[in-house]
Amino acid sequence: MPAPSLAINRQRLQRRGSELTAAHAAFAAAVATGTWVGPYVLLAVVWWPAVLVAAGIGLTGWARARAAVADFTTLTEAALDLHGRTLGVGDTTQETGPLTISEGERISDLVRKGR
Repeated sequence: MPAPSLAINRQRLQRRGSELTAAHAAFAAAVATGTWVGPYVLLAVVWWPAVLVAAGIGLTGWARARAAVADFTTLTEAALDLHGRTLGVGDTTQETGPLTISEGERISDLVRKGR
């Protein structure tokens, strides 16, 4: 059985992961909302009020996507601040404090997945 501190950290990571998943899902929903602009623009060719609907849907999708990305980046930054050493080094007993440049580069390599 893992040590109590490991179990608590694992629970916190899982909770943070579910918050990240929710923020990502909010962004996906905003993109799905924004994709409805296309059909309404096509409809506007034959029915001019559809332009107003398309504009409203477009602005709504844009605003929701912007808010979702802001939430996602804030949560990602918080997760890295809290668990960066575990992600980058894997051993939290050696050092404390801010991550070094090499640790940050190692995390970037992991997160980008070859990009």
